[in-house]
Order: sequence, then structure tokens, then C-alpha cells
Amino acid sequence: LFQGDFPSTLNWLEWMLLNRSVKQDSQCAAFHAAWAAVDDRVVMLAGAGGSGKSRLALQLLERGFMLGAEDVTFIDMDRLIPFPRAIQLRSDDTLLEELAAGQTFTGYDGRIDVEIGSNRAAGEKNLDQLTILFLDPSLDGAAAQPLTPLDALQRLFNLCHLLDTVTRPGFEALVSLAVTGHMLSVSPYHALDGMAGG
Repeated sequence: LFQGDFPSTLNWLEWMLLNRSVKQDSQCAAFHAAWAAVDDRVVMLAGAGGSGKSRLALQLLERGFMLGAEDVTFIDMDRLIPFPRAIQLRSDDTLLEELAAGQTFTGYDGRIDVEIGSNRAAGEKNLDQLTILFLDPSLDGAAAQPLTPLDALQRLFNLCHLLDTVTRPGFEALVSLAVTGHMLSVSPYHALDGMAGG
């Protein structure tokens, strides 16, 4: 079935359970996004696979944020539900050079997993604390771009695994974020410019 070392095997099992919960068992809305928090600030990094979510999540941790989720963000009613797990980076990512020995292991798919201790995990957060950054590599060098509420919500719901799991309170909270300008399009290369922890 699967051959690998113990951490890699556990990571594979975790991924299989996550995949099942997103597709079948979860009562929460699940979005293809990472999030991190410090104090009352919550930043969601949303984008397609390979857009840089995991790398940016690790950089947020280096700036004092706590990890809420690495790849799948769960929203229940009007709250972000934490699901911190190992952050996965490509094996050629230069951030790996800065990590301490023993903090990484090779995952089941060849990516490098960066272990995140429970002391670096965020707790539940309210959606009204959230800013969503949509990662767009075509904006290289450009400042963050505000999105119209409709464009922001279309981008967000395109990243939702099962739309029928979005509750009315969750939808209303997300609409409020879109209307008040808390959803921006940013270059993954400049998404964290000027962003420091608490």
C-alpha cells in the first residue's frame, strides 16, 4: 500500500483523512486557502495550487503569526476553525535552508514537510477579523489591488470545495468582508510587504 518512514506515513494518513472530511464528512465550508493569525489580525492566503500559500504561511510564522491552516481552511458559521498541519514546500524551496535540522521530513509525495508545533497553532477566530489575500502571480511588483465585492466573492467561492456547506451566517460574514474591502488581489512575491506580527 505505502512505503516510507513513520512521519511520512502519518502525513499520508492525515492527508487521506483530510481529503475524506472535505469531500464527505465535514459540516464546515472548506476553502483552498491557508490562514494565520496574530492578536486580532487574521490573514487568509487564497489561491490555486502552486500559488505560494504554504511558503507565505511559513513566512507569516517567522513574523510571529500562529498557523490556522496550511492548505484547507474550514469555516463553520462565522468562525475560522483551525486545522494546523505540517507546511509542505517543494524540495527546491530556498526557505528550507533557513530551517533547523529535525524540523523537516520528506512527505509521501516528495515535498518537504515542515513540522509545526502546537505552540505555533492558532485558535478559532471570528470572520470579522479576517483579511483575504488572493494570490495572483500576474501582479508581480504591483501593489495590492482592491476587488469589487462581486469579483472577490466569485474568486473565493471558486476555491470552495462544496458550496452547499456555506451557511447563511458564514455567507453574510464573507459578503461583509467583500463589501468593506477586506479582500484584495496581491502578488505572492509582495503579499507580505509591510506585514509584521504583534
